[in-house]
Amino acid sequence: MPGMKRSLTIEPVAPGECSHILPEFARSDGVDHLFGIGRSTLYGLYRRGKIRAVLLRCAGSKSGLRLWHVDSIREYIKAEMARQNPEAAATSASTPPASQAPEVA
Repeated sequence: MPGMKRSLTIEPVAPGECSHILPEFARSDGVDHLFGIGRSTLYGLYRRGKIRAVLLRCAGSKSGLRLWHVDSIREYIKAEMARQNPEAAATSASTPPASQAPEVA
C-alpha cells in the first residue's frame, strides 16, 4: 500500500567468512596452493593409485580438465605421516579434518 513503511523480517544477506571451507576437488594449481604438491608429483601419485582424480572432457575431445580429489590427497599425507612418524600421526588422528571442524561463531 502506498505510504506504508515496509519492515524487513530478516536481516539483509551479508558476505560471510568462508576461508575454513575446503573444496572437494581442485585443479593442479589449487592442490599446489593447499598442500604444496606440484603437478608432476600429483600425476606420479595418481599413476601409483595413491590418490584419486577425475578427467572431465567432452566426447571425442583430445584434452580435458583433471580434477584432484582433495580428501584422497589429505588421506595419503596422513598415511605417510603415520608410516614415517607413528607418534605424530596418533596426535593428528584426534583432531577433526578442517571440513568437519566445528563452526566458529
